Amino acid sequence: MEELGIITKTQLPDNKKTNLYLLTAKGLALTPIIVELSIWSDENVREINSIMRDSPVIAIRKSNKDTFIKMIKDNYKAITEKFK
Repeated sequence: MEELGIITKTQLPDNKKTNLYLLTAKGLALTPIIVELSIWSDENVREINSIMRDSPVIAIRKSNKDTFIKMIKDNYKAITEKFK
């Protein structure tokens, strides 16, 4: 995935022994595909997987997919900004 430009590998600023893998813009662009897979899973696997639970996040995904995708991307960028 690193060779394809989907992730980058770096080290934690305060722990040089631990690798940190971050999505690139190209990797983050996969978000809509992953959301589609989660929708498919919810519609086709929920009945045989008792662990799957409803949550407010799933409700957002179901009601407005574009808002959900933007929320994921924004949250990821905010969390990972400190590692760049």
